[in-house]
Formats: sequence, structure tokens, C-alpha cells
Amino acid sequence: MFICQSDVLTDYGIAALTMRIHRLFFSGIIILIMFAWPLLVSGQMLAVSADAAEGQLVGHIVIQGLERTNSVVVERELLISSGKPLELQALQESVQRLKNLRIFNVVNARLVRNPKAADGEIIVIFELQEVWTTVPILKINQGGDTTYVVAGVFDINIGGNYVEAGAQYESWNGEPGGVIWFRDPYFMNSRFRLGGDIWAVKRPRDLYEADGSEQGRFVLYRRRANLFFDRELSNQLTLGLGLAFNKDSFLNSELTSGRLSDATVLQLQDKGASRSVLARAFFRVGRLDYDNYLLRGAVSELTLAQAVPALGSDDEFYRAEWDSQAFWRLSHEANLAARLRLGASNSDDLQHLFYVGGFEHVRGYLDGQLRGSRYWQANLEYRIAGFKRPWVVLQSTVFFDMAQVNSTTSDTGVGSGDTFYSTGVGFRIISPKIHRFIGRFDFALNTSHPATSRFSFGVQQFF
Repeated sequence: MFICQSDVLTDYGIAALTMRIHRLFFSGIIILIMFAWPLLVSGQMLAVSADAAEGQLVGHIVIQGLERTNSVVVERELLISSGKPLELQALQESVQRLKNLRIFNVVNARLVRNPKAADGEIIVIFELQEVWTTVPILKINQGGDTTYVVAGVFDINIGGNYVEAGAQYESWNGEPGGVIWFRDPYFMNSRFRLGGDIWAVKRPRDLYEADGSEQGRFVLYRRRANLFFDRELSNQLTLGLGLAFNKDSFLNSELTSGRLSDATVLQLQDKGASRSVLARAFFRVGRLDYDNYLLRGAVSELTLAQAVPALGSDDEFYRAEWDSQAFWRLSHEANLAARLRLGASNSDDLQHLFYVGGFEHVRGYLDGQLRGSRYWQANLEYRIAGFKRPWVVLQSTVFFDMAQVNSTTSDTGVGSGDTFYSTGVGFRIISPKIHRFIGRFDFALNTSHPATSRFSFGVQQFF
């Protein structure tokens, strides 16, 4: 019998190659099991409930999900630390503080037991998902016979350091202007906020009788420099001071004969510039807690401003505003929102009066339809999300607005004791993954006085 040597070698090579492949395959499976099995088991065995972790020693704090934000931004919000027992209340407050930064779409805290420690040491893992914070500004507000267009860009998390800066061009009924600003909420890495802004804007202002009939129109040209700082003394109390320099002049005044008081006409005919330097004090009590587009809590803010001739102000006057807001979380991801604002001043100058009506005050009326040196405003709004996706949420609303404006003198001619109110419906387009992106559309169904502007739309909530 003859055996061909080449055939034998070929069969032997194939068998050897097959055996080698089998060994590599099974070796890989064994290695994979050796590495994966402890992880699978630990993932099931090491998870710890918050109640069970109360009082356990925190061994490590792990922060996951940061792509642009520096870890120090997260660390300074944490009220827990490694090497100390875990306090559940401090952990919950840390999570809420991170949500209130409004730069994270998801904030979760997960607790696991350290498998390398025999004394039950806890590892706290913060799972974060960042929102997009470099936001182009393109805002168009239409309502109350007023068109306000803004184009620019801002970022509240520049360099990942939670510092805000922005610049925008604006046009109010065709009159151009602009502003740049800067905010550092944690100046010198403390709970001390420093900010400033510079303005050069032209704001057309239509003047109306209380019933909406036209009296005239002027353009206010304001150059403004503003500097402020405040200190968070606790999560329920913030105090601050500021200084604002304004230089105002009236441009392109158009008057309707016989419809304005003599004092008001003289103001509009005076083309000279007026300067005011205001020292301001700021007080805030309470806190709003954010969970994306849902809010909970109450906050009350009081701002007092005094024009000081010793600092270069042409006139001496005061201006005070109080703004209180409250939010309740309801079932089905709904919010009940309420707001009360009050303002008072002893100045009768047109540029220092309060203008109420339209988009940001009482919907259904012209922008600034009411003006005076005293006002109050109340708003109530019910919001409920209907359509929800990771990038888009549609929120339906029902609102009720009230406002009243009075004057200390008869110079302005439109101080009214009447209470203006409106009720209506609207909806919001929200993107939870883009910082503060809310498109708003409102329609006033019913008004106490003849409606002069039923439809309003714009970007962002006004409260």
C-alpha cells in the first residue's frame, strides 16, 4: 500500500489548525466569563438602597457623564464627602443643587457597596447628562402692537466653568440696539455672584390712553452700564448690591394733539440727555427647584433703587419692585404657577414709569397700554405636558392675568384705578436638552376691557 506524503501532511495541518482555533475560542470564552462574571455579580450584589446606605461610610464619589463641564462645578454643589457617613438628606439636596444649575438634563445618584472594603463602605455614583448650553439667540416677540427681534449668542457654561457671557443685537419696532453681559455665579469659587452689562439701545414706546387709543410715540435712546454682586447666605436667602449708570434721551417724538398733558409734551420736546446713577439693593428669600421644565417652590425678590445726585444723577428719585413666584408640582407632569408683582416710584419722567400690558404683564392688551408710577400685577397659569420626547415637549396652558396701574400725580394722564384682566389658553414648545429653550404662544379669550391684542408669542416664559 502506498501512502502519499503530501496528503498526510495536509490532513495533519488542517487538524492542527482546527484544534488551535477551538482552543483559542474556548480560552476566550473562559477569559470573558472570568472578567464578566464578577462584574455581573457585583452589579447585582453591590446595589444599595438609599435607606440602607444611611449612615454608612462614603469611600468614593464617582462623577460620570461630564463632557464639557469641569468636575469642580459638580463637586462644589455636593454636600457629601468621602471619608464621612452618608446623610440621605445631604445626598438629596446635592442632587437638587445639580438640577438647579440647569446645565444637566439628567441627574441621578446611584449607591453601591465597595467590594474591596470589608466594613460596608459605600460608593456614590453621580450619573449626569449635559444639555447644550451654547445657545444662539433668535427671539421674536409679537404682541400688543409691538415687534421685538433679538439675534445673538450666549453660553452659561463657558469653558466648562459655569460662567455666563453673551452678546446680542436687538431691534424694537425697527430701532437697533445691542447689549453685552457677563455673569460669574461662583466668583472666586465661592457662593458670590458677580455680574455686569453694557447697553446701547433704542426703544420705541407708544403712548396710549387706558382704553388703548393712541396719544403719541417716542424713541428712548439709553446708554447703560450696570455692575452688581450678591451673596448666597443660605439656600433660602440672598443679598446683593449694585450700581447702574444711565444716560437717556428722547428721539423722533410723535405727538397726537390734545391727548397728552403739558408736562408730558414738554418732556418729549426736550431733546437734551438726562443722566441717572442708581444705587441698588437686592433681597431674595426662598428658592425654586428645577426638574427640567417642571418647577417646585417659592421665591420672593425685592429690589430697591435710589438715584443719587452725589454720584452724578441729575434727579433724585426712588424705584422699588417686589416679585413673588410660587410653583406646585401636580400629577401627570403638570405645574401650577402663580406670580405677584408690585412696583412704586416717585418719578413722573416717562423713562422711569412702569409700563404694563402685553406679553410680559397682562395678555390681551397692547404692550405698555397702561403706565404710571404705581402698579400691581398677578398671574396664574396651569401647565401640563401632552407630547413628550427626549428632545421636544409640548405643554398646554390655561392662564389668568390681572393688572392695575395708578399715578401719584395727574401729569401722565393715564393713571387708572380700573383692574384689567384676561383669561386664555396657549401652548409651549420646550427642548429639555437645550438650555432655556421655550417657545410660547398665547391667545386671550376673554378680557375685562375691549381686547386690543389677543395673540402673543415669544421665546421663554415670562415667569
